[in-house]
Amino acid sequence: MGRLVFPKKPSDSLRLEISRVIGSFYGGIHRSVLGGRGSEFKFFRPYEPADNLRDIDWSASAKVSENPDLEPVSRVYNPERKISVVLAIDLSPSMSFPSKKFEAALELLWLFFISAFRYRDRTRLVFFGGDRIVDSSWLLDEGALEFFMEKHFCPYKKTPDCPLTDLASHLAKLRLSDPLFVLISDLSFDCKGAPDLFRRLDFQKRNINGLVFWLDEWEGFSPARHGIILKDPESGQNLRADMRRNSTFSKMAEKAVLSAQNTALGLRPAGLFFIGLPLVADTLFLAKQEVLKIVSQGPH
Repeated sequence: MGRLVFPKKPSDSLRLEISRVIGSFYGGIHRSVLGGRGSEFKFFRPYEPADNLRDIDWSASAKVSENPDLEPVSRVYNPERKISVVLAIDLSPSMSFPSKKFEAALELLWLFFISAFRYRDRTRLVFFGGDRIVDSSWLLDEGALEFFMEKHFCPYKKTPDCPLTDLASHLAKLRLSDPLFVLISDLSFDCKGAPDLFRRLDFQKRNINGLVFWLDEWEGFSPARHGIILKDPESGQNLRADMRRNSTFSKMAEKAVLSAQNTALGLRPAGLFFIGLPLVADTLFLAKQEVLKIVSQGPH
């Protein structure tokens, strides 16, 4: 399989989208993981719905707005402690099709890493899904991340039976402090043993906060009465797609959805939250909404 072409840096539009959600998205993660806020004042910014009402500075609001009740500003504090972000991306061959999977994975990557760099948290990127684990070690800035991505971001040609086994073994060797572990995958492999693997890592005892993003390519699919035939304009060949109920295509969808549901049920007791992310959805918006739902529950 050839090397994928990917953006070395997030586009300006993506950066703008990320900047709009960092305060509530990553601030919420910090409060959830660390259980509080810092005491050192950093700066003011417009109030966001996820902010604590105690952080509103009404005096500052009156100075910068003619309608402080409608446009309040919040105080932002430097966190007293840092968290470690370990993000694992599945590079199995199945992640290449459709390409939207990697597009969504990269948007999530930049969302977490740009946020972490802004908060000066240490970050680590891990690629799994093939014959070996590739680990970036700790990254300090975007330049280091871009260098690692350019050198190692390439789908594997073959996937082991359960790539999560190697990933769990690798994580067990890392000494993490207040870590946030993020897994991004289409979960196209056998995940039956995944809950046991992560349960052995004892996430709760080691205060590891885990998020699993399932890139759902089947959302919106429903069996049809008929199949379809498309003609390739270049080769002239007819391409058939049988989408009827009980067809091979339909059974693939049912199997994938059932496997993801079972994985979600198994991972929660192990200390990981499962988030289904349909490829047809707005990646950043849905990721923010789902993560805020989780952090609103407080530290596990």
